[in-house]
Amino acid sequence: MADIKRLLELKKKIKKKNPDFVRQDYGKRAKLTKKYKKAKGIQSKMRHKKKSRYVYVQSGYRTPVLVRYLSKDGLKNVMVSNVKDLEKINPKEDGITISKIGLKNKIEIVKVAQGKKIKIFNVPENFLTIAEQKISQMKKEKAEKEKQKKEKEEKKKEVKKETKKEEAKEELSEEEKKKKEKEEKDKALIKKDAK
Repeated sequence: MADIKRLLELKKKIKKKNPDFVRQDYGKRAKLTKKYKKAKGIQSKMRHKKKSRYVYVQSGYRTPVLVRYLSKDGLKNVMVSNVKDLEKINPKEDGITISKIGLKNKIEIVKVAQGKKIKIFNVPENFLTIAEQKISQMKKEKAEKEKQKKEKEEKKKEVKKETKKEEAKEELSEEEKKKKEKEEKDKALIKKDAK
């Protein structure tokens, strides 16, 4: 264990000393990314390892084998996507990274991992409080949406009722018009008969 601690410190020093390995001509051409790719040109000065060029990746820059791919704490990084995966993990040797999953499943995994005292690499310490706030906020938003939906439905019903009443009034008014016309005709006929 003491040996691993010493190697982890050595790894840290090596990482600090290591230069940035960048792609050849990334500063000259906008379309090239900074991500390292091996230089393959016949006359490439980088491939020939000229001093004035970017540093070429070599085996001498590697970290010690025992601590390679370990975290700063000396733990292996294990990917977890459900609660069953946590059963295989040893808290002294392994740490976990939670894969892209839903919030509810993530909360379950975090609770179980904290119960077993397993280190989680890609989740902050106050994750549970943040998640609970998020869930409560989502519930409030959902309730508001449902309220708005109900109000819209009620308004639609009221509008339909009003339109039906207006149509009924129009029908009544047409009937009344016909009655009035009939009465006027009757009056006109009565006047003619009286003459």
